[in-house]
Amino acid sequence: MNAHFKDRVQTVLTSSGLGELRFVEGEDSEAFGDSLVVFEKGPMIFRAVRDRGQVFADFGAVRDPGTWFDASIVAQRLAIELDPRIGSDDEYGAIDAMSSFIRQNLAQLLSLFAPEHYSRTKWELSELEKRAAGQRFGPSQS
Repeated sequence: MNAHFKDRVQTVLTSSGLGELRFVEGEDSEAFGDSLVVFEKGPMIFRAVRDRGQVFADFGAVRDPGTWFDASIVAQRLAIELDPRIGSDDEYGAIDAMSSFIRQNLAQLLSLFAPEHYSRTKWELSELEKRAAGQRFGPSQS
C-alpha cells in the first residue's frame, strides 16, 4: 500500500481537529499510481481516492460499507458548494479541501450517516445521483 498517500490523508485529517480516525483499509494499483484509503469516524466512513492523478472523496455509512456517495452529491444534499480542488489533480489541495469540508460539516455529516437517519439519507442521496446523471447524460430510455 502507498503509505505516502495514506499518511498524507490521515495527517491532514487528524491535524485539522477531526480527532481520532480509524483507518479501515487501503489499496494501491500499479497503474497510474492509483490509491485509495478508507477511514471511519463514528457512523460515517470516508474514502479518499487518487485515480490517474486526480483526488476524489466519497462518503458512506459504517452500517452499509459497500455504498458510497461522491462528495459533490453529499455537498449538494447539505446545500454547500464543494471546493473545486476535490476532483482535481492538485493532490495536496484536494486533500486539504477534503479535510476542510469534513471539519466544517462534521456534525451534519455524522448526523446524515447515523443509523437513525441513514435510510432517508441513502434515499435522498440516491435521488440526487439520479438527477445529476440525468443532467449529464439525459433522461434514461427505460
